[in-house]
Amino acid sequence: MKAGLKRILTAGLTEAMRRLRFLAAVMFCLGAASCGEGGSSEGVSESEIVVGTHVDLTGPISGWGVAVRNGIEMAFAEANEAGGVHGRMLRLVAEDNGYDTRRAISAVQKLLGRDHVFAILAPVGTPTVEATIERVIEAGTLHLFPLTAAPSAFEPFNRLKFAALAPYGPMLRAGVNEILKTQGFTRICGIFQSDDFGAALRDGASAGLKANGLEFVATETLARADADARAQVALLKDSQCELVILGTIAEATLTVLAAAHELEWSPVFLGSQAIYQENLATEPKGITENLYAMGQVAMPYPDDANGAMRSWIGRYEERFGARAGVEALVGYDLANLFIAALKAAGPDLTRERFAAALEELPPWTSGALGLAPLDYSASDHLGVRGGFLAQVKDGRWVTLAPVAIGE
Repeated sequence: MKAGLKRILTAGLTEAMRRLRFLAAVMFCLGAASCGEGGSSEGVSESEIVVGTHVDLTGPISGWGVAVRNGIEMAFAEANEAGGVHGRMLRLVAEDNGYDTRRAISAVQKLLGRDHVFAILAPVGTPTVEATIERVIEAGTLHLFPLTAAPSAFEPFNRLKFAALAPYGPMLRAGVNEILKTQGFTRICGIFQSDDFGAALRDGASAGLKANGLEFVATETLARADADARAQVALLKDSQCELVILGTIAEATLTVLAAAHELEWSPVFLGSQAIYQENLATEPKGITENLYAMGQVAMPYPDDANGAMRSWIGRYEERFGARAGVEALVGYDLANLFIAALKAAGPDLTRERFAAALEELPPWTSGALGLAPLDYSASDHLGVRGGFLAQVKDGRWVTLAPVAIGE
């Protein structure tokens, strides 16, 4: 009885807090004349548009956070140098979330309550986004293009939130389909982290195999913190696997590949976009050579055949005195998508008009340097139609073939 009463009281308190938070958001919006689906001009004046983001500037993924912020600032600066958007200058307010949920909540509260931003643009981190996205939506503010593959970025549907990254499972399923089209593997195995991330990738890979009339010959699990995967890899080797699907983050992937190298075993390895990282391609031991992964943003290299990419790299490095990597390119491209929607929304800017303009934009390709196409509609705010299969060759990622993800 005591346990049951405790559950009831806890559920009641949770619901009460949710209602209080919603009421506070409503009262704030009414006081600021910024609430509702009908639109608002919050964060918009005659001379500027104020945009917020929260990224990790000092914590464990600060390499991503700093570069994404730089990419956004560069796109805004270039737009401002060209006269702004309908005569308004763009101003970014970037808060440090330290990849910590409590700091992310504080950052969002400041951006909404003190800075009165028009939108939250490209916040970084799955836990930090999931801890704050509901607060942003309840406040009637646009939540745009978060750098997370979590379904909460676009589910449940809301007119104010738009995602830009494909979920891990569907992307890996598309990669399995592509690699099976070109290589006749029949003995497929997998090694997956023993967490929700690994489970999502296992489901995506299984769906890809099923669509091709196949199933796993064998699978193994790996804890994220495991420093040794020799036992699991030895079992997969004994199963005579030709293709091994990796449901692992970058560090765990290196653990698996190191074990395979030690066991003198070299099947084909395919991972998700979570391992599409420049540092994996340049692994000094060479164990990642020929590794396949899914990607959604082309890796920028100074000798890229695309002249526009080379020009962007040069401008970025001159502006920030730092290497131009894929993280900065993501921020830059997403900021330019935001700018394109602002232009389409017209000078009488509201959040409702912005959302409608973004939904009506043609597929976002011509304005993006590295992003795979994004295309939104009034009923679909995921926007992602696919990505590409990439492979490590001679210490760098090479894009092989575009892939489409299912509905």
